[in-house]
Amino acid sequence: MTNWLSAFSILFYLPLPPFFIYQQSLVKGRSSRTWSNQDKALETLESNGIEHAIIYDTVPKTLAQLEKILGKAKFTELVGSFVIKPQGKPTLVLESDKRTEFNSAVVDFANVIN
Repeated sequence: MTNWLSAFSILFYLPLPPFFIYQQSLVKGRSSRTWSNQDKALETLESNGIEHAIIYDTVPKTLAQLEKILGKAKFTELVGSFVIKPQGKPTLVLESDKRTEFNSAVVDFANVIN
């Protein structure tokens, strides 16, 4: 009995695996489905009568992508008047930060005061 107990007690001195946490277990996490061969799958859909418009979306390029393609000067000339830059979310920074202080009351009541 003492031999078995001494052999068993050695296990307590071995380092635990890094994934071991008391009363918890390791399981597979959530995952998303994906294609094994997307081109072949979409080809199969089209060959079975599914319309191209149902399978594919036509999405315009982003503002940054178009600016890179056209160049800044031409982009600004053609569509610069349509570009707006909304105010960013308030962020906590040190007082030494060079950005101006955000005051939502000034923005909220700008039309009321004038």
